[in-house]
This record gives sequence, structure tokens and C-alpha cells, in this order.
Amino acid sequence: MNRKTIAALIVTSTLAAAPAWLPAQDKPATPAKPATPAKPATPAKAATPVKAATPAKPATEAKADGADAAWKELQAVKDPTLDRTKTQDQEYVQKYVADRQAAMTKRKELATAFVEKYPDSTHVPDALFIKAQAAASQEEFTSAGEAFLKAAPTDPRGAMILSTLARVEKDEAKQLQMNKDLVAKYPGTPAAEQAKAQIKLADAVGKPFELSFTDAISGKEVSIKGLKGKVVVVDFWATWCGPCVAEMPKMKQLYADFKPKGVEFIGVSLDQSEAEGQGLTKLKDFVAKNEIGWPQYYQGNFWESEFSKGWGVNSIPCVFVVDADGNLASTQARGKLEELLPKLLEKAPKKEAATSALPF
Repeated sequence: MNRKTIAALIVTSTLAAAPAWLPAQDKPATPAKPATPAKPATPAKAATPVKAATPAKPATEAKADGADAAWKELQAVKDPTLDRTKTQDQEYVQKYVADRQAAMTKRKELATAFVEKYPDSTHVPDALFIKAQAAASQEEFTSAGEAFLKAAPTDPRGAMILSTLARVEKDEAKQLQMNKDLVAKYPGTPAAEQAKAQIKLADAVGKPFELSFTDAISGKEVSIKGLKGKVVVVDFWATWCGPCVAEMPKMKQLYADFKPKGVEFIGVSLDQSEAEGQGLTKLKDFVAKNEIGWPQYYQGNFWESEFSKGWGVNSIPCVFVVDADGNLASTQARGKLEELLPKLLEKAPKKEAATSALPF
């Protein structure tokens, strides 16, 4: 219930006194002295006029001001500047990473609050993009990324968002559709070109996979045709790739477990040329030191290597699997070999499951 202000009016009144000249006795009264005339009252000062209250801003205008202030606060959060001369200083690097993470967390919090409080602001797509960039998990990125695409379907930054969403999508059918949407909605962008390569990969599943090379370690010839009847794991990797090296012990264990059952492995190296980075030497040294037992296709041209580039491989490790008939079974087999290999082995010719088709 609203309050009401009640104004009280104070009214003053003056009562007239009885006449002083009435006689007290029957004799004539002594005439009274004439009364001293009263001084005229000093006229009251005019009241200082009260300033009119500044009219309140309309609610929409006040909200717009609040949105502008909140947006400026969000924009003011900057990443720390990296001093590249100190990148070998572990303490400095740790502090830089911590400060950068703190800035990202702050931006994410402010972006989240901005979207919730000012959903009609024109800055909402920008806030959602910032929120996606600062996401601390795949779930957070997916949520912010999908919201961004809905809020700004024609924003060119959507190409990067959709490309990343496609890359982390585990369902291959959904991933294929995302890549097709990417090509249709953002034609000509680098992300769309990458999506075309991924579509090519998806379309190649179920078709013959061709590969023949000279093993960089043994010097012997290896081909997919020569491995028919075997399930073949094709691992695109490099000695300079941290995740590749980190996953190598797991790959060696899978090789030991599944080779007796009819599975062969092939490594496709994206190491640099021998002239520019001693790629072949590093590959041979790594294989010997880590006792890797499968053949290696050394392409020798880094990311521009013809075979891997032709298959649209733009990040490693990347794992393909070829079935026992020589057809490509999966281009998204990283992290799924324990699930995929048993299923493919069930379809493989049983009589060839225990023999090796490799010449070593």
C-alpha cells in the first residue's frame, strides 16, 4: 500500500479583550492614558521557494544507463600482458597463468550477470561470446555457444563457435550436420573450409581407404591392401605433439592387447622435414627410445604434408580405423578404440585373426 502525506494547516486566531474604559464606581472614572500605539508589525519575509524535485528518469532510460555501465565494467577486465622474455621463468609463468585465469573468470561472471539482467541489450551477443571464450568446461562452452548462435545467427563470429561445437560433438551424425550448417551459413570462412574437409571425411566412411608407404624405421613397404583381413588403426601424430606423446603409453597397451586378435597399427608422422627440424631423426629416436612396435609413415612436411592434409587432418592426435575389408570405418576413433575394435573384430574373417600381415 502506498503512503500518503497529510499536510496539516495551522490556523492562528486573536481574541478581542473587554474595553478598559468601563467605570468601576458610580463616580466618573479617571480617564485612562491613551494607549501607546503598537508598532506596526515587521512584515514577514517571503518564504524561499522550494526547488522543484528533479523528475526521475523513465525506467527504460535508467535501465539503459545501467546496461552501459555494466558493459563498460565488463570491457575493462583485461588479460595480463605476457612478457615473452620471462617465459623460461617458471614462477613468472605460473603467476601469469593464474592472473589470466582470474581475468577470464571475472569476465565470465560479469558476462553472465549482464545477460541475465539486461536480456534486451544490444550487447547481449558480445557478452555471450565473451562467456563462451571464458568457459571453464565443455558444458559451459556449449551452453554459451548455442545461446550466442541463437541470439546472433548472422554474426560472423558464429563460424568459430559452430566449428568448435562440431569439433567437441561426440555423435558423428550430429557433428556431420553441424559441419554442413557451417558451410551453408558461413561460406568462405576458414572454419567453413575446415568443415568441408570434415564432411569429406564423414562421406569417406564405408569406402576403400588407400595408403602405401615405406616404413621409416624398417625400410619395408607397407600398404592397406597388404593388410586386408586385419583391422587397422591409423594414428596421425608427431614427436613434437604433447598430447600425442602423452597418449603413447595407452596406444602401446592397446596394441599389445589387440594385435594378437587381428589388429595392426600404423603411425602417420607430421614431424618437420629433416632439413628444417630433423624430423626424421627425431622420429627414429623416439620410436627406438619408447619401443614402438608398429610402422611409421614419415611424410616430412609438417602440417603441409600431402597425405594428412588431403584427409583434412588439422589437429593431432587424430585416429582413423580401417575395417578388415579395407574400408574406412571411423575418422573419429581417438579415445574410442576399446569400444570400436572389438566390434570390428567380430566382423573380421576369423581365420586371419591370429596371423600378422606385416613383414616384421
